[in-house]
Amino acid sequence: MKNDSLKGYLTIKQSQKAKLKQKGSIFMAQAFPVTSEDHAKTRIEDVKKDLFDATHNCFAFRIGQGQEEIVKHSDAGEPRGTAGKPILTAIQSKNLTDILVVVTRYFGGVKLGKGGLSRAYHDSAIKVLDECQVIKRIKNIEVSFSVPLGVYGNVSKIFSKYNCTILKSEFQSTQVKIDLEIEEAKSTNLKKDLTEAADGKIEFL
Repeated sequence: MKNDSLKGYLTIKQSQKAKLKQKGSIFMAQAFPVTSEDHAKTRIEDVKKDLFDATHNCFAFRIGQGQEEIVKHSDAGEPRGTAGKPILTAIQSKNLTDILVVVTRYFGGVKLGKGGLSRAYHDSAIKVLDECQVIKRIKNIEVSFSVPLGVYGNVSKIFSKYNCTILKSEFQSTQVKIDLEIEEAKSTNLKKDLTEAADGKIEFL
């Protein structure tokens, strides 16, 4: 089976809010696009400051993919497993990454029980995610290499074939060093074609 994650990943375009009422309790769900763990933590702190009078500010975030994936969640004082994990499950069910969801609860005086809490946090997260505009992003990587000046002409013809973005070109007396950006899914074929164009006289850095 091909790894479709290399072709791109799904995230949300912009922040969104939604509200759910459950037996007197109010659940305020907010979704944010985030690019790093620090970014997520800053957003969480912002929510805590804005909604300082809330009973709980529970959250889950998922950043990156594969071996680089970062996943964290918090029940924020709710019974263990009743808030953070259900929020994360909602995120995963939509196959989203680079996203933070914070669900803030204002207690309404009626206890929901563990099952009721789990459903309320999960449903709140789903509700805000349904309001979000989902977009697909392509993961790019940087490829750096050095080739002799004599083969640079042949090598440069490969760039347009793969729609590369040249980040830096450094011409020296006998060599040319190139830094370029390309879709990760195309990088293996790019390197193969570059090697052939350079008659094997290429060094990837």
